[in-house]
Amino acid sequence: MKKTVDEVIRNRHSTRSFTDYIIPDQELMEILSAGIVAPSGKNRKPWRFVIVRNREAIKNIARKVTYSRFIRKSPQMILIYAENDTVYPFEKDLIGIGACIENILLAATEKNYGSCVIGELYDKQSETAQHVNVNTDGFKLICGIVIGRSAEPMIDRVPLDALDYVIGSVE
Repeated sequence: MKKTVDEVIRNRHSTRSFTDYIIPDQELMEILSAGIVAPSGKNRKPWRFVIVRNREAIKNIARKVTYSRFIRKSPQMILIYAENDTVYPFEKDLIGIGACIENILLAATEKNYGSCVIGELYDKQSETAQHVNVNTDGFKLICGIVIGRSAEPMIDRVPLDALDYVIGSVE
């Protein structure tokens, strides 16, 4: 039975424990395809992906961040890069890239995979580049996403009415 958008959104959570299962190429491409249909300023599609499945490379990248334990055990990682173009404001590209990332996370959830964004990689491009052997000149590393079959149960969520997210309403 197909999940509703609401179900997918509410079931998405950050997974920090994975099995060793490798997502088949076809499914991983479907997940990334959900990312590339995200909106972007002037329809520039400024994102680029590097898929990392080499366990040693993942372990070496994990050593660059504080919370490396769960990253080291991930079976695959997607590195998200932004085109570093001076003719369009980078800050605007980040909004589209955020939408792209969310689409990837939701598509992974819809396919019953767990995921977690690694934002701490944002300023670790040179340290990361030596482990992926991909020319990233002209691009800025935005984040990584670890993705795979979850080895942990989903956590309970705090209901919206228990939090102070809405600070006002203008009518």
